[in-house]
Amino acid sequence: MDPISRIPAGSRLTIRTLLFLELLGLILGTATFALDPLNFIHPWIAIAALLWMAVAALLARALPWLRNRMAIGHSFEVFALFVFAVLLTTSTGATSSPFLSLYALPVIASALLWKPWQVLVLAAVAVAVTLVQSGLLDSMNDMYFLTTAAIVLNVLAPAVAAALLLAGVRAKMGATEHRINELAATDSMTGLLNLQAFEQLTEHHHRESERSGQGYSLLVLGIDGLRQVNESLGHDAGSQTIIAVAKAIGRSIRTTDRAARMGGDVFVVLLSGADQATANGIAQRIRNNVYNGTLQVENRMVRATVSIGVATYPKDEQSPKALMILADQRMEQDKALRRPSAR
Repeated sequence: MDPISRIPAGSRLTIRTLLFLELLGLILGTATFALDPLNFIHPWIAIAALLWMAVAALLARALPWLRNRMAIGHSFEVFALFVFAVLLTTSTGATSSPFLSLYALPVIASALLWKPWQVLVLAAVAVAVTLVQSGLLDSMNDMYFLTTAAIVLNVLAPAVAAALLLAGVRAKMGATEHRINELAATDSMTGLLNLQAFEQLTEHHHRESERSGQGYSLLVLGIDGLRQVNESLGHDAGSQTIIAVAKAIGRSIRTTDRAARMGGDVFVVLLSGADQATANGIAQRIRNNVYNGTLQVENRMVRATVSIGVATYPKDEQSPKALMILADQRMEQDKALRRPSAR
């Protein structure tokens, strides 16, 4: 799978929007400098601003530390846009600068990342910085101060309004995307993870374990005699049994563990940081909780049992797939021992 496709849709939108805002600022600044250089009171500050923005945009995408920590990397880009606006407005007359509206770029960018009150704080800082640039905070002319402040607010007000609206939309998009991802990763019958989501989680956990040197275990569980339950009591009874076993697994594992339904009557559990002894203890707890739970189906009591196979990294195998296969084989061996004909 392409690494970019693993990034949530909301994050991909943020990445593209930030890049667009950075390119927009660079294009506006460069074009104005090329077409009307006399408008720049301090041309070297303008050149520094353009170089800063270009370098910052490249760093945000080239440095692994910023690229892999999206929240920090995106906040760095908002800061870079703010500094860019400060430098360009300083080079062209502060409150009389044609670039005063560039303060809208970091304000809008912040709406992609931050809460509405944080967006308002950034807008207030932009107003204060602009007034300081003009030396108005030291002015004794209150009317001139208020007039100039009003000009700055009028320029930024539409951007702030748009940013607050964008922040609200982003929050709703994030909640919706989170819900969609949950549904896509969840088995509809049991509420546990589905196999695809579990395999992705296990691959990620395995890479972390390789780096840290900490082991983990996988359990594969199969419900004993589910076919007989389906044949004698109906598929509804079988479905209720599957749900009851899933709940028993949830009660038995730790908060750091994750369980999934592989399909049919088979479940799998990732036991984070568990050696073989710990895994065997959790497996026995699952057996007990499953057996102690009973179902009443059409005035009949149904008591389920499970067969379990355990495999541990790095003792047993060196890859998640091999661990899963081994645990499944051991589950089948356990199931064979539990059949009446094997006694």
